[in-house]
Amino acid sequence: AQGAAMAIEDAGVLARAMREANGDPAVALPRWEAERKPRVARVVKRGAFNHFTWHARGPVALARDAVLWLRKPERLMADFDWLYGWDAET
Repeated sequence: AQGAAMAIEDAGVLARAMREANGDPAVALPRWEAERKPRVARVVKRGAFNHFTWHARGPVALARDAVLWLRKPERLMADFDWLYGWDAET
């Protein structure tokens, strides 16, 4: 579900890398790749977890529902600050 967002982030980070490398792609692209890989891996991992969680049945679904019932909405949303609060310029 994050594919389009990741593409937009890629563009922002690549633009910054190109600016910092004075337009030299040989310098900018390795920097861009090194910066993007950890975040993309984390987003992919979270996507797999979300798929498992939201499509679960049986005991896993019951556990999920219990967590959602007991946890405050603010805390649930705070779990995603790393995802939705990310800034390509920092």
